[in-house]
Amino acid sequence: MAVDYGDALMVSLGGGYDLNDDPIVASWELGANWSKHELDSGAGDVHLWRVQTGLRARARIEGTPRGVHARSGLEWRDESSDVVIGVDQWGPYAAVGLDWWYSPFASLGPELLWFHGQENGLDEIRFAILARIF
Repeated sequence: MAVDYGDALMVSLGGGYDLNDDPIVASWELGANWSKHELDSGAGDVHLWRVQTGLRARARIEGTPRGVHARSGLEWRDESSDVVIGVDQWGPYAAVGLDWWYSPFASLGPELLWFHGQENGLDEIRFAILARIF
């Protein structure tokens, strides 16, 4: 039985390690996020935890405070609810985004992320506004 979740705000925290200091910076990253979704049927709430690890590449556009980034890796997704039996699953994720560098060590910008669950073929698309400190 397919269950439709309502949209929700997500709280996220992550970190990483830069692997180089070239014009295109490659980084390893690790992050976790949580969101609470109301079921569209009104039957209750579902809590989602996600943990991600992967690689990130970012590049600044020379002469401007703008940049681009791409990320990819593996994500573990955990659903918990009193009314729905959740499926814990692993899967790949991929994301692209834009960055506005408002200081030499911080950026802000939109990102679009896609996740594909291996257990049941779940496809999840997330939109975020990311604030990053480097």
